[in-house]
Formats: sequence, C-alpha cells, structure tokens
Amino acid sequence: MKIKLVITSLLVVFIALFIIRGVFFSVDTVGNSGVASHQLLELQDGSIHRFLLNDQQFLFEVVNSSASKIQGLSGRTEIGSDGTLFAFEQIAIHSIWMKEMKFDIDLIWLLDGEVVDVTLGAKKPDQETQLQELKIYQPKTGVNQVLEVERGFVEKWNVKEGGLLIK
Repeated sequence: MKIKLVITSLLVVFIALFIIRGVFFSVDTVGNSGVASHQLLELQDGSIHRFLLNDQQFLFEVVNSSASKIQGLSGRTEIGSDGTLFAFEQIAIHSIWMKEMKFDIDLIWLLDGEVVDVTLGAKKPDQETQLQELKIYQPKTGVNQVLEVERGFVEKWNVKEGGLLIK
C-alpha cells in the first residue's frame, strides 16, 4: 500500500513539474531551432530582416502590429521584399484573406519558425468580389507566424512541412 502511495505521489510530482516547466520555462523554439514568434514581436513593425529558409537567405518584412496585420499586402502591386512575415502573440488558427490584393501568393504557415502547412496559389479576388465573398485561408493546425510570398515560391524553394525559418 505504501509503495503504491509513493509511486502515485511521484507521478503527481512529475506531472506537476512537467506542467510548470511548460508554463514557466517554455522553449523559444518548440523543440526546433526556428525563429520564435516573441523574437519577431520585438522587432520594429515593417522592418526588413535577413532569414534563412531551407538554407537559402531571404529578406522578409516583419509585420507585427495589429494595423499592419489587417492591412497586409492589400493594395500593393508587389511584395517589396522576398516575403512578408506576420508574427502573432498567440498560437491559433489564424485567417488570411485577399482583400484588395493585386497578385496571387503562396502562404507558409509556421509555428515558431517551423513550417507546419503551406497554401499554394492563394488567388487575388476579382475587383467585383464583395468582402463577404472573399475566400478565407487557414492552416490545418495552430500557428503563430504566416509568411506571404510570391506565387510559386514554395515550389521553387522546395518549402515543406518541417522546414525551418531561422533569423
């Protein structure tokens, strides 16, 4: 009886330590070496930074303010860098729409720098498309970063799930 109580107590302590470790000592990169979202949130909104993706160097514009995230690439005639990297505070099923977009894009969905999903060829809407008719793009799992790149980028650079974005 005492052995069972000791084992149960140890198990409870182990579980509690595991939970506390996850809450108070969260790993920046969720077990990988990709860029953590909190690092991106500390950068100046709209600033352009050098990143590695699949061992290739790219310049991505960091978007981390609410206003910039809402605006996104709407109204632009080009991306202006190799891509636009949205950083979110929370892991969630974030949505992207193509409001006032003038070109098609690929979407790379990331969790702290690790590619967890891709959307190929998100299409710009026709000018007559009403807001409520716009297609909403979402990842298949929770993310805290979205990288918008030119259509064809994902295939050209062989971006796949498990790939890492490194700052």
